[in-house]
Amino acid sequence: MGFVWVGARAQQGRFRWDTSTVATGCFILASTATTCHAQERPTFKMLRYEEDWSTLREGAAGRDWWDPIKYIPLNPRRASFLSFGGELRQQYERYTYQEWGQEPLDLTGYFLQRILLHADWHLNPDTRVFAQLSSAIEEGRIGGPSPVDEDRFDLHQAFFDHRFAGSGLLIRGGRQELLLGSQRLIAVREGPNVRQSFDGLRLTKKTNNLSVDAIVVRPVQNRLGHFDNRTDQDRLLWGVYTTARAPSSTKPSFDLYLLGYQRESARFGGISGFENRLSLGTRIFGRAKGWDYNFESVWQTGRFGSGSIQAWTATIDGGYTFESAKGNPRLGMRAAIVSGDRNPNDGTNNTFNPLFPRGNYFGESALVGPANLVNLYPSVEVEVAPKLSARLGCDFFWRESVRDSLYGNALQLIRPGNLSQDRYIGYELSTTLEWMIDRHTQANIVYSRFQPGAFVRNSGPGLPTDFASIYVSYKF
Repeated sequence: MGFVWVGARAQQGRFRWDTSTVATGCFILASTATTCHAQERPTFKMLRYEEDWSTLREGAAGRDWWDPIKYIPLNPRRASFLSFGGELRQQYERYTYQEWGQEPLDLTGYFLQRILLHADWHLNPDTRVFAQLSSAIEEGRIGGPSPVDEDRFDLHQAFFDHRFAGSGLLIRGGRQELLLGSQRLIAVREGPNVRQSFDGLRLTKKTNNLSVDAIVVRPVQNRLGHFDNRTDQDRLLWGVYTTARAPSSTKPSFDLYLLGYQRESARFGGISGFENRLSLGTRIFGRAKGWDYNFESVWQTGRFGSGSIQAWTATIDGGYTFESAKGNPRLGMRAAIVSGDRNPNDGTNNTFNPLFPRGNYFGESALVGPANLVNLYPSVEVEVAPKLSARLGCDFFWRESVRDSLYGNALQLIRPGNLSQDRYIGYELSTTLEWMIDRHTQANIVYSRFQPGAFVRNSGPGLPTDFASIYVSYKF
């Protein structure tokens, strides 16, 4: 076993982690993390606060390098304990002609680094305090970091929760990450370098196969400096999200939810105003005899400025896995339609708002967002070796309304809709390799090429965009 000192350096008055040292640290840590026996243990989750390391209370037959800090008893009965953990992610990205030549040409690419460290203090079986620090750094991007590239050092999560014994009710207050359903509307924004968190209150009620979540939160506004993130007083999110899980794995499960969203200074199609939006959604999902399926639809209504909101989306996402074939190949198909504005002058806003979606909604390049869109995505995925999988797919994009614009993931305007009457945006061919090196370490390689269609070519620069990314993530 060995210890690694992760180096740092100062550059132009800014504190920077040394890229080469961090990468070396990742490799050494990965090589030292071993288990003595193959035994079921707690797994690392997308939401780190969902991990339960109290299973180490009685000791583990197979020891891990990090076990001494995963469960630290604080009293003789061992009901109170501390657990520490974290993640180090090192990433390289490069775009050629980003946004089809609309952005400056980048010949070298840039590096992204994210460090997350958390402490989970269980005062007793029903009460705990969770805190997480985050450092996200960008190096070498032409024009500087994007809003989701850098947050040098800040308090990412800090909440207190209490579970009322016997009632199945949990109350949580403070700064926290949220992930609801399929992450189409509420996600942690895992793809980009800076994850999304919220300030507010969450109530969760669970009984057998039914869970109900009620939230009243405001998003945390990311800033580039140290401990300067603030609650975004411009936006408010509230709602109720219900999941009914089937008692049998072969039967469908259901989601039903109502989400309210308010923004003081929203902007659509060159018009600004107060946005008060309600999203009513439902989802059916499950697996049966090799098939997997996920159907979701959302209807949005409300007020924008002096007008009304009438927007919607529907998604069909499924596939079939040949479980008896070598490599367990899966053929998948996703089809989505997301409404766009029919008439900018009729007083009704039809542009769908995805609220707080996944940062890589339609692939890692994140060139196109889920608003005013028709999307078709056939794909194939196969295990080419143990712990190594490959996925090949092609996204086809059209505008749902030729009178509305092309938007990004955060509803930022990419191309105004009045520059062309063409509907076809283009297609993006992508391939991904995912390698689970061990239980701590994962590596991903992504390459994609977006071939622009008539709308992009006739509304501005229309060069093909190539995107390449490689990252290594180490969790403990």
